[in-house]
Amino acid sequence: MIIKITGLILVIQSFVTAPTIKCGERIPSPEGVFIYKSAANVFGFEAAWVNPAGLGRFTGSGAVLMADYFDGNFVKSWGALVNGEQSAIAYRKINSPSGKDYQEWVFASGLGLGQLNVGGSYRFFKDGPGIYDNRSLWNAGLQYRGDGKFGAALVLSNLNRSRVQGERSAIEQRYAVSYRPLDIGLTLSVDMIRSSSVKLGDALYIYQISVSPYNGLTLEGLLDSDENFNIAVRANLLEFFVGGESRFDNSGGGRGTTLYVGSNDLQQPSVIPWKNGK
Repeated sequence: MIIKITGLILVIQSFVTAPTIKCGERIPSPEGVFIYKSAANVFGFEAAWVNPAGLGRFTGSGAVLMADYFDGNFVKSWGALVNGEQSAIAYRKINSPSGKDYQEWVFASGLGLGQLNVGGSYRFFKDGPGIYDNRSLWNAGLQYRGDGKFGAALVLSNLNRSRVQGERSAIEQRYAVSYRPLDIGLTLSVDMIRSSSVKLGDALYIYQISVSPYNGLTLEGLLDSDENFNIAVRANLLEFFVGGESRFDNSGGGRGTTLYVGSNDLQQPSVIPWKNGK
């Protein structure tokens, strides 16, 4: 199975990096109202943005509200998501001091095929500064989960290569692997983000560690190749969950904190024991 997935990734990469295709301007996802997860192991509400294939692993339904605290302001940027039947609909509004606020809708769905998950999403920026205004992005993802210890993923964003000033924009590529070395709730992952015009050495690499020191409690740390870093925490409280993620630049300056609260109908690991003892 690993050989098949690797071969499929290489075939897709050969198309998106073909030298006959002129690579245009990149359209990165705006920062804010966002909880980072590796594309290789995401499966909760974060999958709608990171890798829609992760929704193929999530059979429950639920909802989440998110809000940002940044530069002394709270809830200037906010978002909401509802999910069910391996699909999700989300909206977020991100404050932009330099122009129009970002207003984004996301429609995503995934499908589980044994150890392989596939998914797709449509992201529409109703408003936004510059190139984001009235912008549509079509995206697709693969996610492989082996024996529970090893994971891999490929996500291609902006497959429609929407035009910027008459020129086709670039397809964003995300490659990810994750590994759980011990059965102690520890997960290590690395994601690489680039377009076909970016050399491998110049791509953005994101390294993440996730650990669950207590049932229902997750702590995470992230460091990227530009030396920016994030710190996150999540606590499951029976069918509810709360958490947050703070972002910092390479000098330690704050880049905002996203707080969230939500619920789902799955019997998830919980800090508060369930009545049946799980």
